[in-house]
Amino acid sequence: MFEKKAGFGIAGDYYAIDTPTLPEGLVVRKRDVVDLTDQVDENGVLRWQAPPGKWVVLRMGYSLVGHMNHAAPAAATGLEVDKLNRGHVQSYMDRYLGKYAEALGSDLIGGRGLGALMMDSYEAGVQNWTDDMLEQFQRRRGYDPRPWLPVLTGVVVESAAASDHFLWDFRRTIADLLRDHHYGVVARAARERGLTVYAEALETFRLVPGDGLEMRRHVDVPRRALWSFPRGRSRGRVMWRNCAAPPPSPTSTVAISSPRNCSPRRWRPGPIRRECSSPWRTSPLRWASTAR
Repeated sequence: MFEKKAGFGIAGDYYAIDTPTLPEGLVVRKRDVVDLTDQVDENGVLRWQAPPGKWVVLRMGYSLVGHMNHAAPAAATGLEVDKLNRGHVQSYMDRYLGKYAEALGSDLIGGRGLGALMMDSYEAGVQNWTDDMLEQFQRRRGYDPRPWLPVLTGVVVESAAASDHFLWDFRRTIADLLRDHHYGVVARAARERGLTVYAEALETFRLVPGDGLEMRRHVDVPRRALWSFPRGRSRGRVMWRNCAAPPPSPTSTVAISSPRNCSPRRWRPGPIRRECSSPWRTSPLRWASTAR
């Protein structure tokens, strides 16, 4: 299960998949992990005189996950941007919003004309690396991750508990970068052009390492989704998804998408139908229908 704890997938409960304790002979000591990056030449050949002993050479790299954006017309379909990298997201937003400026003119973006940018639920899949991941980890967690990188491949370094601690810090860093370098950069780029920012974030069936409440704190109008499912799935009742972040102030707005019914059966008359067929607004104590 180390793949899920290392951010290659998602676990429903990380505390239920503790790394098992291994015999002393199978545990690698941090002092015995050697970074050989500067020993690799421009052709990718390792030139290193190994000290006496038995060594395992572990080569690590990263590549695209291949996830495409959706739903979009063919001309606007392509690879997802690296959402953990501030520079890549900024470049994407400048180009994306620049196309609107070219089509509408800058006087029709912000004050009048195009007034808002909306981010739907996060559906880009898992990602666990970016160009400056090592530097970001060290700045945010306070220690060098390099001696711990074998843990991402299932190797136990120092101890099972110490390895799990590193994996927790690694996922926390992914969450921080997604919050700051995706939601934060998108929101700032939109506001610089006078746009109001709406956003959903995580959903139960499309999770990534992250905190949906923290993600929405960057936006002007946090949103949530409302789904219903047939009996036998999600306990057969109306399910709230994308819980909205607390409003920045008592007068702030929180939005909700229209209810979506995943059941093959039609809605039955009763309180559930009356509630789910109505527009909604938030209040400090409860969700209340605003239909007249």
